[in-house]
Amino acid sequence: ITKTKKCYLCQNLNKKNIMSTKFFTTKTKLAEILHTNLQLVVLFPRLNILLGFGEKNIEQYCKKHHLSEDFIVLMCNVYTFNEYQPSHNDIINVNNNNLIQFLLSSHEYYLKERIPHISNHLHKTIINASQDISNIVLQFFNEYQKEVKKHFRYEEKEIFPYMYDIQNKEKVQLKNKTLFEKHHTKTGRSAEKASPGLFFSWPTNSRAPVRP
Repeated sequence: ITKTKKCYLCQNLNKKNIMSTKFFTTKTKLAEILHTNLQLVVLFPRLNILLGFGEKNIEQYCKKHHLSEDFIVLMCNVYTFNEYQPSHNDIINVNNNNLIQFLLSSHEYYLKERIPHISNHLHKTIINASQDISNIVLQFFNEYQKEVKKHFRYEEKEIFPYMYDIQNKEKVQLKNKTLFEKHHTKTGRSAEKASPGLFFSWPTNSRAPVRP
């Protein structure tokens, strides 16, 4: 598992860029993690961490709920600190089953919560726009939704079973990782190319939609 560029929709969690900050460990309290990066509150449910943990640290919470403390430490650090670089052992020791479950939960989160949230704000933003502008914005957004859903289906059909077989030491045909990377970044590139035209056509004196 390599640390690759995050897809366009996944870039919604701000990272800290403080070189003197100590990284999270299994002894870090979950409440302290949220104090450092409150936006992780939307990540916790995808890691099976529910609010109400009180003074528990990662180790204590994970032992009680049978979770992987190393995986949770890794994910919290990756999503919080720009300067954090997982070691080789950190990467190879990731249990693919944990990662797959996290990614599946993330897919569900984006499809059921974030994309509808963005859609709601888009419709509010263009309510007073001309029909032509409204059509452009909605067409772009609908096409982007299709790309995201297509990408998720590809991962769930092709990549996750492959990862599962590797984790469980099944005999699998090695696949070219560049195919995965190419497919994973396609959606982000399409959004980046379309964004200038979208904002060029944006209604005058209107507010941009809330960041996802």
